Amino acid sequence: MAPRRSADEAAGTRDALIDAALEVFAECGYAAAQLEEIAGRAQVTRGAFYHHFSNNAELYMAVLAERWPVAMAPLTRLLEGSGPSRERIRAFVVAFCTALERDRTVGALLKMSMADASVPELRGRVQAKARAMEAW
Repeated sequence: MAPRRSADEAAGTRDALIDAALEVFAECGYAAAQLEEIAGRAQVTRGAFYHHFSNNAELYMAVLAERWPVAMAPLTRLLEGSGPSRERIRAFVVAFCTALERDRTVGALLKMSMADASVPELRGRVQAKARAMEAW
């Protein structure tokens, strides 16, 4: 019997899957993304994938839910604090556009968020994400 993995190793595997999925979903779109490609880029087995996620839709939503807040945190901080609202909004827009150009993660997340809303198994989930973004 193989030794059990530590919680840190399991978390590392999950993070590797999410990072690999971000790349694959952004490159191929949800419908064309293959489990084998995601697992291969994460350097894990199919079994490791299914240990953490029940299907691609669950992984897709985990990518958006877990990576958007981290990618956006430095940008949203620009909206907080003191100073005229107009200046804070301008700083945010400039930083967001710069991040789209220079930060692969931000660009990939935006591409994922916009590209796959019509996929039937994602429709309700992505629309819920869109509503949350609209409220923000």
